[in-house]
Amino acid sequence: MAFEDELLLLIPKLRGYARQLVRDRHDADDLVQDVVVRALGAKDRFELGTNMRAWLFTILRNRFYNKYAPSRGQTVSIEAAPPVVLRVEPSQDWAITHLELRRAFALLPAPHRDVLLLSAGAELSYEEIGQIIGCAVGTVKSRVFRARRELAALMERPTRPAWHEAAED
Repeated sequence: MAFEDELLLLIPKLRGYARQLVRDRHDADDLVQDVVVRALGAKDRFELGTNMRAWLFTILRNRFYNKYAPSRGQTVSIEAAPPVVLRVEPSQDWAITHLELRRAFALLPAPHRDVLLLSAGAELSYEEIGQIIGCAVGTVKSRVFRARRELAALMERPTRPAWHEAAED
């Protein structure tokens, strides 16, 4: 299969992973576009017959950590916040569960979030994940197991709004 054909087939998976990382459709598309441009520019350095999927996901992950991750901890004033940030989520049970999952997922250590996103979100094999994050397959399996266990424990914890605890004092 030609380099460009294989690259095109992997774009939907790259977009899915990017959307999980940046949580914004437009930023995810920009990130994937950046990955595609970089991959095409480095086409001559790619060894045919090797795992293109792992190579592209490595580029995407590195671009994310270099471009988006440093700004994640920054806060924005309410006046400067985009309208999407200010919306109120619906009150259906599934929406609450989704918010609790996102909260719990955000509490996971970065290595655990990475392996869950790559294994469950991007559907990569443990071998491919090991290539992407630079560790042994056994380490990947261990991290996935611990990440799943920790996420399940975080989901079982009761969540109460901060004002609730203050009212009890």
